[in-house]
Amino acid sequence: MKTSTFCCFVMSSIFALPVFSQTVNGNVHARDLIISSETMHVHFDKDIYLPGETIWFKAYLYNLNEISFSSTNFYAAVYDEKGKLIGQKQYPILEGTCNGDFKIPDSIPGSRLQFRVFTKAMIINDSNNIYERVLTVYNKEDQDNVKINKSVTLQFFPEGGQMIEELQNYVAFKAVYPDGSPAMVRGQIIEAGWNKVIDSFVTNNMGFGKFILIPQPHKTYMAVWKDETGNAKQTQLPKINSYGVSFHTEIINKELQYTIAKNRTSDSLSLLHLLAQMGNYRVYKADLVVPNEMEMSTGRFSIDSMPAGLLQLTLFDKDWNPLQERLMFIGEANITKQLSVNRDTINTNPKGKNTIEIVLPDTMFTNLSVSIADINFYKQPNSNSISQDLLFNRQLKGLGQNLDLLLSSANNNAIDLVTLAHPWKKYDWQKAIDKNEVKPELLDNYISLSVTYKDKNFALPKDDALNIVIKNKGMGRQIYNLKPISQTTFRKTDLIFFDSVKVSYQMDKNKELTDYFTISKEDTLPIPTSVNALPVKIGYSVLKQGATDNDLEPFFATTAHKKFNDVQTIKGVVVKSKYKPNPELARIDELDKFYTNGMFSGTVRGYQLNVIDDPQAEAINNLQDYIRYRVPGLRVYDGFFGVRETVITSRNGKMAVVDTIIRLLIFIDELDVTEDAMAISMLSMWNVAYVKYIPGIVIGGTFRTSNGAIYIYTKKGTEKGLPSKGLPFVYVRGYDSQKEFISPDYSDKDLLKQPDLRTTLYWNPNVILDKTNNKVKIEYNNNDISKKLLLTIEGVNEKGKLIHVEKIIE
Repeated sequence: MKTSTFCCFVMSSIFALPVFSQTVNGNVHARDLIISSETMHVHFDKDIYLPGETIWFKAYLYNLNEISFSSTNFYAAVYDEKGKLIGQKQYPILEGTCNGDFKIPDSIPGSRLQFRVFTKAMIINDSNNIYERVLTVYNKEDQDNVKINKSVTLQFFPEGGQMIEELQNYVAFKAVYPDGSPAMVRGQIIEAGWNKVIDSFVTNNMGFGKFILIPQPHKTYMAVWKDETGNAKQTQLPKINSYGVSFHTEIINKELQYTIAKNRTSDSLSLLHLLAQMGNYRVYKADLVVPNEMEMSTGRFSIDSMPAGLLQLTLFDKDWNPLQERLMFIGEANITKQLSVNRDTINTNPKGKNTIEIVLPDTMFTNLSVSIADINFYKQPNSNSISQDLLFNRQLKGLGQNLDLLLSSANNNAIDLVTLAHPWKKYDWQKAIDKNEVKPELLDNYISLSVTYKDKNFALPKDDALNIVIKNKGMGRQIYNLKPISQTTFRKTDLIFFDSVKVSYQMDKNKELTDYFTISKEDTLPIPTSVNALPVKIGYSVLKQGATDNDLEPFFATTAHKKFNDVQTIKGVVVKSKYKPNPELARIDELDKFYTNGMFSGTVRGYQLNVIDDPQAEAINNLQDYIRYRVPGLRVYDGFFGVRETVITSRNGKMAVVDTIIRLLIFIDELDVTEDAMAISMLSMWNVAYVKYIPGIVIGGTFRTSNGAIYIYTKKGTEKGLPSKGLPFVYVRGYDSQKEFISPDYSDKDLLKQPDLRTTLYWNPNVILDKTNNKVKIEYNNNDISKKLLLTIEGVNEKGKLIHVEKIIE
């Protein structure tokens, strides 16, 4: 074959793309297109949790190698295996990051949670473009329900998506078990009907491989192969087109080189177009002339200035109909190698204190999150590191393997196999634009308040202004003087406050107009109350599952689990944080001290509801619904709170399973009203101040239960801050409070005597390094039983460079 080299390409800054009317490959569904360029990674403190633990997380917002500043509001929700909403949160986004937490109920069905988060920038054009992660909750009883499936699937992926007869085609293949784990297979490619061996193949340790095939006209090809157990199988290769163009690409010395050949002479193939995209942005465009059939034509362009990530290449015919399409990974220098982790103080004793120093010899502002957790809680290498999440997982479908070693080693050939051997979500080439033409747009602006003048017969005085006063328990008093934005409306954006705040308002001059105002928080994005249930868990190895059970058993033993919950709520624990005390928790303690007495007092466990400060409370007429919608796992049976208990009995020598509903104890102002069915329904929400629910064992002077109790407290009439004469006001719900990670202070000798079964030993979502402080020391104490820990550091610097470090501590 003759080879002709050409460089007939034109940079995207010169030519604008025409308007297209075709769809990629003619049949790409909207769900398979990526429309929004904002993406996200979430760093969790660990990969598997016990019931009753807290999920700690930090999210990083990203947009094509840059920190994303398009959104200010972060929406998060957790669902159970069946898709039922367990809890939801809304947090502010600061510097392109957001941290938060979720408390897992002590009793939860199943062993998986669905964690789903999004921003307005992510879903503005595609409601399905959210970040999803399935988190494991260790449930010993649920482990026997895993469906074991040892079958292996072998798939073939022609480079570019189409195989063309008589031309050289590169074909990647992938062998996996049903749970996505790699499988080892070997076999031969044969010409069907004649059993003629064309080539042999074998997978690497990641389950991938590649071969070259030149199909002949009117021939079909079959793969004959065996898996690790020796089972023989056959798989037909993908369809071979009799007409078209082959397409092969490689990265060599910071250049992307491509080779094109056509097997027929046709006017539609006389001129080809090559388009390269990252995100929805056009980074390269070329108009290519392929002279003769069966000749290989090559071209190249520099990728040296391109950001790290997946590059989508689409080859079109003369009329902009797509012919071939593939992904290429563009790497970059890894600043992770510059970060060093040094163990200053090493103490392997139970509760022993350790010190680690993190150093980054870089002057750029760098935002990190750091976790230290028990290594036994990791069933397999994490496939959701910040680099893999932001550079691969969003686009490649079903990528369940860890690529960190490949990324750190810059093994282009191995990474190329990964991109070739996976189905992937495509960027919409019909909407490709120049990034230089895009102006940054802020899609929301934290919390926004609107004040509307209700008297439609008159306009607001032009020479007057509205004063609003926001009284926040944690942040003090904030005063704003607003000019009207229209004849009837004032508006204030860019507000950040947590929990419920009191907002008072009054006109500067025309104070009599105040009675004609309504004040409200502008709508935020809704969170679905339910999602699709998770599919049945599939495992391929009994040994793999059993090993995990053995590792977790010491933590989950009945006595140990109770002690673990006690330790989590021990009163002697001291919060070590540079942040201000949590105003929401402080308010709960204040209410508990004001309303409760003796054995009824305390907030060491359970759920506490601040009703008196909740602006939504007065809008709800049913106290029972108010409680159950705010307490995960609480159920109502036949009009009363209760728990379902399953008892196995023997009757006449036969075993029977009986479901029994047991009522929870109910107290109103510390009087037992459990048997009074009308007690709760008779209460007005306006009179209720404080509610708390204690699950499990509750012991009092005259009562004892193992099923939990609910305590309801009504207003005394002497509360501070109750409505009084003065400025009109409303209560407005703000962001959810961001809890602080609690570390035990073992300078307290009494605390040393308590058992310590924490599985997360350290969590800090806000470790900041810059030119004035490029090192930081972290301190943590061992628990009583862990022998091996995992230190994880993730983050991003101001230039969008990603950091991911994992180190085992023994």
